[in-house]
Amino acid sequence: MRVGIVDAEEIERTAVKWILKHSVPAAKVVFESDGAQQLLEGIGLALDVLLVDPQHARGQGAVTGYPLVARLKQELPETALVVASYSKSAVHVVQALRSGASDYLFKPVSRDELLESLGRLAGKRSEEPGKALGGDGPARGRDQSDPDLRTHAQNEFLYQLLFGNVDSLKEIWRRSKLVGLDELPNVVMVVSIDDFVLLGSDRSEAWKRSLRREVLDLVYEALSGVAPSPHVFVVAEDRAAILLRVRDEADPKTKDFLLDLADKVRRAVADSLSLTVSVGVGSPGQDPTDLHVSFREAQRALGRKFFLGENLVVHADEVPAMGKGLPFLSGSDWVPSLIAKVRIKDREGALRVLDRILDELLAAAKSAEAVRLAATEVILMVVRVAFETGAYSGEFLNHSAEWAQDALRSGGAGELRQIMTRAIGHIVDSLDATVDSRHLTLLRRAVDYINENYARELTLKEVARTVWLSPSYLSHLFSKEVGYSFVEYVTKVRIERARVLLVGTSLSISEVAAEVGYKDASYFSRVFKTATGQAPTQYRMQALKAV
Repeated sequence: MRVGIVDAEEIERTAVKWILKHSVPAAKVVFESDGAQQLLEGIGLALDVLLVDPQHARGQGAVTGYPLVARLKQELPETALVVASYSKSAVHVVQALRSGASDYLFKPVSRDELLESLGRLAGKRSEEPGKALGGDGPARGRDQSDPDLRTHAQNEFLYQLLFGNVDSLKEIWRRSKLVGLDELPNVVMVVSIDDFVLLGSDRSEAWKRSLRREVLDLVYEALSGVAPSPHVFVVAEDRAAILLRVRDEADPKTKDFLLDLADKVRRAVADSLSLTVSVGVGSPGQDPTDLHVSFREAQRALGRKFFLGENLVVHADEVPAMGKGLPFLSGSDWVPSLIAKVRIKDREGALRVLDRILDELLAAAKSAEAVRLAATEVILMVVRVAFETGAYSGEFLNHSAEWAQDALRSGGAGELRQIMTRAIGHIVDSLDATVDSRHLTLLRRAVDYINENYARELTLKEVARTVWLSPSYLSHLFSKEVGYSFVEYVTKVRIERARVLLVGTSLSISEVAAEVGYKDASYFSRVFKTATGQAPTQYRMQALKAV
């Protein structure tokens, strides 16, 4: 295979030559230049493939851009022209196609893309394109490779439509005709691989790509013969969007058809792989400008799997109106207890408290996003405590960032619970035992005693007596290991519980005060305002307004 390269960027020419030398020994670079003038003057050079960047080619006189591609095709009719460009515009792809290009690559050109292109041009498809190019046979003609370029142009346009980047109907119709799309999709379904964060933990990117490929193959198989002209795009590492055209968006049967189709996709994956997917279904739009709305609806419907479980299909109509999220992200009376358990290295106790926190977050949540944010805040809060305790290291810092990211990416409540359990357990395990183990055990018992008895009058002397320590030494241990004085810790537990009662019940202020260990409602109000910056009544009104 005789190859020519025309590109003003020397680094790009060097990269292409290196790829060919090490991956396609049969390909010989017989022409290399920063301009196409010699080729236009008809030097009689026989080339199988010419890689050219028409926007970065010098010395061709007045001929620039895609007119240059057309001129080169005239001079070299038997040569397959491969345009390499930084432009990802569908318009430019179509211009290259119409000018005579046989393929279009994005710069910087990668090894895999170049080898795949050469494999197509040689008329052979292989997982190892370099092996398919052993001879100097003729390249594929323009007519054979045009469909690949047209499909690329169509996909690029639909991708822009999916994300709402084209909002003019006139422009949409113009571009649809340009890329050869007679019918445009009007509804979107989104397929998500369940527990993808955990499945991909410690796995390579190649493994993840292979998994996505398996799922996408099954999606196409399920849609085959049922859905007219589907388009499927990967829109995130764990999910793909399916773009469809339905005839009558107002017909109730349309919704049933979409739900049946989504369930067919779900079952196809569950029956073939050792994993499951969930599918969110949007509502059909009246015109192409509504496609991104259907996409957002499908994404929001898919978010319900966070609460409902996995391996399911959810339609946008089934999603309740969203509130403004949680009244307070760390809205649990168990948060101070969790911090205390971490400080005293009580792994089992910390994980029990974590379960209570997650239960309360899920019960109070209005959206999956709110739960993820709250969970991330809890992780970072515990990480901060670990830093204060001396667990700082570069490795620990990297783990902390990964835990927070995994929590934000979690697809369901079960997956989030596993991520947080792993994170909190790792944090506790990383802390050095800096306190005498016997006294640490007694301190844990003291913390448990407070958490169980905060609703009544509680003194340092009473708690010290239950764990067989002197009040002064227990006070010292509290300040050093828990990070709060005895009184501060008891107050924090009571105030956090009061927050929940104020928002989650209709108890009066006096009744809330009594529930959390304060006989005097006025004194409770003063303590609450000192801790939160708001009086109990004001806090309740503001929190309920936010729900």
